[in-house]
Amino acid sequence: MMTEPASDRKHTILDAACVVIARDGAARLRVADVAAEAGVSTALVHYYFPARADLCSYVAFTVYCNSSARDVLAAAYQAWLRKDADRVFSWAASVYPALFGGSTSSGVYAGYYFRYHPAAAVYLGLQESTGELYVHDGGRFNFMDAGALRNYLDAAAAAGY
Repeated sequence: MMTEPASDRKHTILDAACVVIARDGAARLRVADVAAEAGVSTALVHYYFPARADLCSYVAFTVYCNSSARDVLAAAYQAWLRKDADRVFSWAASVYPALFGGSTSSGVYAGYYFRYHPAAAVYLGLQESTGELYVHDGGRFNFMDAGALRNYLDAAAAAGY
């Protein structure tokens, strides 16, 4: 059985740390979460990065210097953001069925992640660069800013979404 080279294991741990930071934020980074994401033991993470601060510093330096690390972090952040948006979209459909009920289709266009509700001809979406939710009635420039995604996450979680 061949083992992964040490440099590959270190990069696997760094990629996992980027995913965890994108998902949970740097302030909530836990070595156990990084280990789980990387599929390694916490002891191995500590072998390469003796302290949490070492891991954070190395991730920051790697992201700053390496475009592929920035891409990993951006993709992880986008996936996390869309997962939260889907939770809020589902919650909104249950709370406001006249607007957001029935069949839907999802899409991505020009930095927006959205669900279209054909029965009401309404879009519920997320501007990914700002994390702001919006409602759009399908007409030209008829956007209504619904506020920050994070403002709705607690209500969605309380309702089981």
